[in-house]
Amino acid sequence: MDPLEVLRRSQRKGDIGRLGLGTLDAVVLHHPDYFDHVFREHHRRYVKEGPFWEQVRAVLGNGLPTSSGEEWRRHRRMMQPSFGRRRLEGLTSLVIDALEESLDWDDVGSSCSVLDVGARMPHLTMNVVSSAILGASSSRSRAQRI
Repeated sequence: MDPLEVLRRSQRKGDIGRLGLGTLDAVVLHHPDYFDHVFREHHRRYVKEGPFWEQVRAVLGNGLPTSSGEEWRRHRRMMQPSFGRRRLEGLTSLVIDALEESLDWDDVGSSCSVLDVGARMPHLTMNVVSSAILGASSSRSRAQRI
C-alpha cells in the first residue's frame, strides 16, 4: 500500500494515529500543536532510543529529527534562525515564482478541468529548494534528471 495513503487514513481517524510497523506500534501526530508539545515543550520526556531509532539513525544520520538531549538542543539552535519569521517571509516570493514556472496555467485552459498538481510537485519542490539554497532556478528537465 502507498505510504502516503496509510498516513491519510490515519489522519482521517483523528489528530493522533497508530501505525503498525511489524512488532512495533508507532504514534503518528497529525496536528502542529502535538508536534510542538513533543518536539519543543516536552522533548525531555520523549527519548529516541532503542532498535527502531538506531535503524532510523543509520538511514538519516544523527541530525535534528533523530537526536535527543544536548545534541538535539545544539542542532535545534543551529537550525532555528532558518525558520524565523523574516527568513520564511523572504522565501514566499521563491515559492510564488516556482509555482508560476512549474504550473503551466495554459494546460488548464479557460474551462474547468483537472490539474494534477501532485505530478508537478517534484519539479516545484526542486525549484524552491534550488532557489533557496543555491540561488538558482532549476529547469524542468534538470529537476527531472535530479
